[in-house]
Amino acid sequence: MLRTHGILTMTSRVRGSRAGAAHRLLTAALLAWIVAPPAPVAAQASRGWTFEGDAFADLWFHGLAVTGFYGFGPFPLYDPAYAAAVRRQDREAGSPPTALEKDRRDLLTSFQSSDLFEVLHFVPLYFHGASRRETLGALRAIAATSRGSPEASSTTRFGVSVVAQLIPEERDRRTLGRFVDDLGEEWDSVVGPRRADDGDVRARRLQEVQSVWDTLWAPALAGFLE
Repeated sequence: MLRTHGILTMTSRVRGSRAGAAHRLLTAALLAWIVAPPAPVAAQASRGWTFEGDAFADLWFHGLAVTGFYGFGPFPLYDPAYAAAVRRQDREAGSPPTALEKDRRDLLTSFQSSDLFEVLHFVPLYFHGASRRETLGALRAIAATSRGSPEASSTTRFGVSVVAQLIPEERDRRTLGRFVDDLGEEWDSVVGPRRADDGDVRARRLQEVQSVWDTLWAPALAGFLE
């Protein structure tokens, strides 16, 4: 993720033939841009762009990668080898399969049954500013509401509105709720502990990415960022 002065920005290339779903997702992304407009680009360029980690995004994209829901188009949004590596680590550690691992095939089938589930790849964008607990709670509230949008806090209101609009059917919301519940357990047993253990590694990688951006990409794109 790329965070610049409190505004979370995510980029994606539209690929494949799912034009209808892509159009809806891009419309929602533009709404996010309008509701929470970033600082002028020239100001961003002069003050610099910074890369940071995010606990909810780490958990969310881990979950999508483990299910094998790689996104639209011919190129996967997540490393196809990631899920196998996670399962191998769990076996080596003697850990039993998690709920997400047990449910991953059913979840993938459900996700692939409707183009509307492509919105899942953008969920961290819509809940910028909310904590991991707040976001999971808000998504559970959507899953428990058969129609429309449930009440939400100021930090989750926009995300709840977007996700509830794009996943309106009760059946699909039950699938969302199952995935979110599995992620709650996944945080406690897998992602949370590993994230705590590899904090130094993640910090070093973020520094490396920041260095590459500052020394290579930022100068090369300076003319486009002014």
